[in-house]
Amino acid sequence: MGSFTKVYIAVQESVPQRKVAIKVLHEIHLRNDKDAPAKLKREAYYLGMMRSPCFPRAITTGITNDGLPFLVMEYVEGPSLDAVIRDRRRLPYYEAMELAVELCEGVEEMHSRGILHRDIKPANLALENTSKYRTHLKILDLGSAAPISQCGPNMQDGKPLIVGTPVYLAPEQVRDGSSSIQSDIYQMSATLYEMLTGVKVIRTKRKDLEGYTEYLLSDNPIPTHPIGDIRPDVPYEIELVIEKGLTKDPRYRWKNATEYMNALLDAAQMVAARNQDKKAGGMRTVLRTLLRRMGKK
Repeated sequence: MGSFTKVYIAVQESVPQRKVAIKVLHEIHLRNDKDAPAKLKREAYYLGMMRSPCFPRAITTGITNDGLPFLVMEYVEGPSLDAVIRDRRRLPYYEAMELAVELCEGVEEMHSRGILHRDIKPANLALENTSKYRTHLKILDLGSAAPISQCGPNMQDGKPLIVGTPVYLAPEQVRDGSSSIQSDIYQMSATLYEMLTGVKVIRTKRKDLEGYTEYLLSDNPIPTHPIGDIRPDVPYEIELVIEKGLTKDPRYRWKNATEYMNALLDAAQMVAARNQDKKAGGMRTVLRTLLRRMGKK
């Protein structure tokens, strides 16, 4: 279930056996949010712009007999990343790296088309089962997405108008309501941190917007606990790449998703070259696959 929609699974009659997902706007949001139908149309429009396999395909939009807007899209056969983390707690670092690179590829396409996601988190990512041994990452729920040009500081009555999920927000988003390529980079890093550690990047007693805002605007560290303290087996090179993506000042994060992806690949190469254990063997296999797909080898 999305933030303002219900999602149903159906079978498309014109294409037998093809499952589709139907996102239907909640009636309460139709009454209380005049922009809600436009958000659903924008999501369909943005999905239609994307060519990367990281995004499900939008099929059509319409209105139900009850007057509720809906979006029909490709059904992703597989669990959410959030469910996978809850079930497995922590992913092997070479598996997390492969998913992170796919995430970078998808987010880079959004940014290259002038769009920010603004709500990157494990619950908005899915692992599609393409075969018995392979999964691919899918980026879901573009309902919060918006043009980069429209995501500057956003204040009302002296308070920021915030878009996104509190625990994944970057400091600048809670400071003045702005979003940018760097805030998407921060959310990607928070997601990768969670894949590796099984816990949220921010640990605070108050788990609401006010609690996270207070933490983010204080001198408290981000992440609350370094990856190495929780997962000593994660190579330091990988930890450094993620930590740069979580820097409080957005000027010192990775400039874009491609730079972030290349830094992850460089770290993987260093780890694979240095180690000969079983985990590094897995890293070498993943690395070869990624480099072939990207045409680097």
